[in-house]
Amino acid sequence: MLEQISREFLKLIVETPSPTGKEASVQKIWIDYITRYATSIETDIYGNAIAYKPGKTDLKIVLIGHSDEIGLMVTYITDEGFLRFDGVAPAGANVLKGQHVLIKTAKNQVYGVIGADDLDNDDNDDSDKNSNTRLTKLWVDIGAKNKEDAQKQVCVGDSIVIERQLKKMGEHFFVGQGLDGKIGIFVIAEILRKLEGKQINPELYALSSVQEEISSAGVKMAVYRINPQAAIVIDVTSATDYPSVKKEIYGDIRMGSGPVISIGIPVNNVLAELLKNTAQKLNIPVQFKAEPKYTYCDADDTFTSREGVATAVVSIPMRYTHTPVENVHLNDVELVIELIRQFLEDLPATQDFRPIK
Repeated sequence: MLEQISREFLKLIVETPSPTGKEASVQKIWIDYITRYATSIETDIYGNAIAYKPGKTDLKIVLIGHSDEIGLMVTYITDEGFLRFDGVAPAGANVLKGQHVLIKTAKNQVYGVIGADDLDNDDNDDSDKNSNTRLTKLWVDIGAKNKEDAQKQVCVGDSIVIERQLKKMGEHFFVGQGLDGKIGIFVIAEILRKLEGKQINPELYALSSVQEEISSAGVKMAVYRINPQAAIVIDVTSATDYPSVKKEIYGDIRMGSGPVISIGIPVNNVLAELLKNTAQKLNIPVQFKAEPKYTYCDADDTFTSREGVATAVVSIPMRYTHTPVENVHLNDVELVIELIRQFLEDLPATQDFRPIK
């Protein structure tokens, strides 16, 4: 079970809004938590945070998670004081309608709600399939008297996120907006904590990246800077163990059944095999996900950096991704931590990730 210090840290980063482009608040919390477990920590001009733990050799490996979450941005303030917005990797309009939200301003956070026309009965019109189009039917109400009153509180360009609270569901589930992404940087922080005082062969870099939700721009900058031989991206992947999902199309990924190792084009087969072997050594159950083209995470812009980086993806199954009720199973989180920690401790100093020697 997660220790109390770990639970408090997870709660803090999940409940701290960090929409894409505005990740600084959660990055500061992450840096503060891992400071004692890293030799050095650096940031760059877009907000990536990179921690470093020296190894016995010059073999470089980086653990990658992303700090940003889906969100919205204020694009216009009406004469009546309502806020129009567009999406920054947003949830669909059907999820946003009626949500409590926070607008992140330069100084503070402003509370509001997402409203829609109560008299508009065309929500069930199947001809409008594009959720981004339906965003134009929504607005944020902050209780302003008029445009001038609203402009005293918010500005065009301010970010909007759904209000959230990390909650426990049943014995084993954590639920909360923003778990997508932040569970990855949580896992990385816990690996660093568990490696405190231990010497490992590789030079270890821990990257909390920015802007994954829209372009993976952050990881492109940071991986180029680190120039590692290998990378493990830690993210979430959609579970398929709920009603109506077609497993023959989307695969069989179950909550509570262990880490998910991706197999596919961006993945280095040698590294993936080493992770499988470590799981077998620890009797950790693993699941596999086919990625025939893309992984749709930071791995896609990691493996092609410079002359190429041996890249693997280890994911935590998640239900209801990009909604206010994203949830993960505690057992999966703990097993991912243990799998990667043991892998790092076992990694040989002379490891060669080339499939053809």
